[in-house]
Amino acid sequence: MLRRQFGVSERRACRVTGQARSTQRSSPKAPGDADEELMGFLARFALEHPRHGYKRAFRATREAGYQANLKRIHRLWIKAGLKVPSRKGESAG
Repeated sequence: MLRRQFGVSERRACRVTGQARSTQRSSPKAPGDADEELMGFLARFALEHPRHGYKRAFRATREAGYQANLKRIHRLWIKAGLKVPSRKGESAG
């Protein structure tokens, strides 16, 4: 915006705003097909095993041949809105 409005260079505009110049050239990555496929696997796993959480799902993804680390599985688990339901009749105290 500064470059268009004031006609200043990219270097000066970035210096004034405190941004790195590399942020002007990079574009965010779109979610890949691998993430969509993995989220589908996690959703099926959660339906088949409702009492298992993302850590057991991580082991199942490895056994199924997916290459993903635990942090990625956790991020996709949360993004898909999956969670382990609480037990009925259990008190919080």
